[in-house]
Order: sequence, then structure tokens, then C-alpha cells
Amino acid sequence: MRADLHGTFTFDRTWNAIQAVKCEVKAHPVDGVLIDLRGVDYTPSLDEVAHVANELVGFLGRRRLAFVARSVVQFGMASLIVLQADALGTDISVFLDETDAMTWLRSPISGTRVHGRYPRLWPTPKKLD
Repeated sequence: MRADLHGTFTFDRTWNAIQAVKCEVKAHPVDGVLIDLRGVDYTPSLDEVAHVANELVGFLGRRRLAFVARSVVQFGMASLIVLQADALGTDISVFLDETDAMTWLRSPISGTRVHGRYPRLWPTPKKLD
């Protein structure tokens, strides 16, 4: 199952999108869900991220969820959902590349949950000899 999200979002619109995904997951047998965030203009609060993570964990069960992110902020916020879901035993991951996300959704083994790298925004510390 795939959900392509576009436009300016608020928490209410995000919640409605999650509920639509939930209805689809309950109505159809799916092993994995891809949520494409690249078209979204929205930065949730940390409380909103926690609320969304709890809702996703509540209905995904053993299904996997892959987020595809565009920006550093999207990637970071989705990574927070990944960490919370992982602690609760749900397999969610975040990707910068859609092909990688689809490959992961179809793969039988869980692996690294945060995929891709953004350039460092601060200098790399020097090693001490």
C-alpha cells in the first residue's frame, strides 16, 4: 500500500491521512506500507510525532512501514518515529530514496532503520592521537 502526501499539512490533516492509511490496512491484506512525505510542507512538534508513532504502532502490527523523506527535518522527524516504533516492536524505517524503501519493504529481514545520509551541518571533530 502506498500513500503519497502533498501540500501544506497541519496536525489535523496529518491525523486524517494516518486514519486513511489505517482504514486501508484494515480493509486489505498488505504486508507493507510506504508513506511518501516528499511533497509535504509541515514540521510536527515532538508531541505530535509521539502521537503519530503511537497510532502507527497501534494498527501496523507486524506490517512494515517505510517513510520516504525529502528534507533534513522530515528525515529527522521520521527517524524519531522509527526510534519510538522500534522500542515498541514495530518495523518502521525512513529512506531518502524510494527504490531503497520499496526494496526494504519487500525484503524478509529487518536491518538498519535509518537509510541515507545528509551532509554534516557542523565540523567533524578531530581525532586525538
